[in-house]
Amino acid sequence: MKRVDDEITAPRVLLIGADGTNFGEVNRTAALQRAEKSDCHLVEVAPTAEPPVCRLVPRGQCDRRRPDGSNEQQDRAEREIRTLRFPTDISETGFRLKLWHGRSFLEEGGALEVAVRGEPSAARSVLERLLAEVESTAFVEGEPKRIGEELIILLLPRSQRGPQVQEST
Repeated sequence: MKRVDDEITAPRVLLIGADGTNFGEVNRTAALQRAEKSDCHLVEVAPTAEPPVCRLVPRGQCDRRRPDGSNEQQDRAEREIRTLRFPTDISETGFRLKLWHGRSFLEEGGALEVAVRGEPSAARSVLERLLAEVESTAFVEGEPKRIGEELIILLLPRSQRGPQVQEST
């Protein structure tokens, strides 16, 4: 993991600008001030060099990792929508397997797009069966849409819906 800004501990660094300009050897505080002034991060790119080489990197381009070591870009990729496609003539085993994969993805917090391909009434019955199975895990976002030969619906995990309001009777 690269050290950034205040994480750099060397008293003197060899500073390279964002455009590749070599500023030479400067003390760490001067390098941090220059980074702040140019709205950049100071990133240590060669920590074993003597003195360590640091580069000014624009704030939007810096690959910052969180303390737990995970990358925010990987987290965003995991939150993307996964699509499950069902034929209307799916076997019971196939249905259960796809249901298991979809449910586990929903439990991890991901969104699930379900596409059932086939004759409209048969597609609706497969979709209703699936919705009955995932009722405790997910809720439906919007109405089912018919696109070509597919009936498509978006499922979101219950945890994203917010607080549940109970009706009093």
